[in-house]
Amino acid sequence: MGHTVRFVSVLALLLSAIPCAARAATQEGGGVIAYCYQPIWAEGGPKRIYSIHADGSGNTKRSNAAIGLNAPDWSPDTTRFTVYGYPSEATWSIYVMAADGSDLTRLTTTEGVWDESPAWSPQGDRIVFTRTFPAQGYRDEIWLMDADGGNAHWIGVEGAGAVWSPDGTRFAYHSLRAGNVDLYVCDVDGTNEVRLTSAASVEACPAWSPDGLRIAFQTSRDGNWEIYVMDADGTGQTRVTVNAADDLSPAWSPDGALLAFNSDLDNPAADHWEIYVVEPNGSNLRRVTYTPASATAINACWRPDIGTTDVPGVPDDARAGVELLPAYPNPLGLGTTLGYTILRPARVSLRVLDLHGRVVETLADGAQSPGRHALHWRPKGLSSGVYFCRLESNGIVRTQKLILLRQGS
Repeated sequence: MGHTVRFVSVLALLLSAIPCAARAATQEGGGVIAYCYQPIWAEGGPKRIYSIHADGSGNTKRSNAAIGLNAPDWSPDTTRFTVYGYPSEATWSIYVMAADGSDLTRLTTTEGVWDESPAWSPQGDRIVFTRTFPAQGYRDEIWLMDADGGNAHWIGVEGAGAVWSPDGTRFAYHSLRAGNVDLYVCDVDGTNEVRLTSAASVEACPAWSPDGLRIAFQTSRDGNWEIYVMDADGTGQTRVTVNAADDLSPAWSPDGALLAFNSDLDNPAADHWEIYVVEPNGSNLRRVTYTPASATAINACWRPDIGTTDVPGVPDDARAGVELLPAYPNPLGLGTTLGYTILRPARVSLRVLDLHGRVVETLADGAQSPGRHALHWRPKGLSSGVYFCRLESNGIVRTQKLILLRQGS
């Protein structure tokens, strides 16, 4: 997931080259990060999409198109990227391509606008993106379209850098509409808008955590750009990075254990950006990319963890791609988020069972599209104890233990 911040100033021109990334690991599938390999301006050459393992190994070029491509977002089934490209200086467009860089297809063709910051829906059926109007003072709008480019429309919200909530019902984004760049959320049809931040500083580039409970973002409140994390309602804002560099474009790992971001920590004087990862509490900061002096690395995006092999989109066997994600929080009190991914369209059953195997609640039972799905379970009328979440799809069963702790127990 990348998202451009543009403030109609000198700072705007700087950040237009550094879109935020968003989207959310410890396993092979989710431990791969796509990013934009950007030649330094004096060197020329188009931007390329690369990927690298979170431990810094396996750096691989993913694209070799004639035009520059930026801000990759992996499709939920890991077989494709959506990116934005530069068919001309005056026109930027949204594209999709296979994960190996082949089959590059242009989706938006409106001349004289900058279509950027694309992000797949959790189900993989739609793409949200930012449409910027340079001739109108760089005004930004949030647009939505089908994954094949059809039904493109403005949702009625002025803003940029929209990212999907894990359940696919809401967007988080930033907007200059109130006179300051702040973070907002709204429903996917543009209704029920809520402003989350209102400080005098700039808060931008939101990234929703996989469990839907937190949002990472970048802010200028400390005199430079730093990464913060807050609860999804805007409360509990906590600083993650603490340094003199500029840290931008946070992106969650699929398990929520790490944040990737780009920083000029290694060479701030030259604005030389590299990808770093850090735990959300600020610990275990480490550098991932080591680009040459003639290039820089920006806009990290984690590959979804759906049980594939290291060949993007190729399942290990017939069982691959049906995965039950760790519940969060667990142990739980008032509720928890239960997530799962499926590689192909399938009938899915998601139930909560007690220790005797009795169904206490059915959360899903029906046809589902490929991708990542998340549901929030709020147990009602149940006592403290051990329960089990059971996922069934395509003859495969996945279970995990849930520990319910009621107050006073």
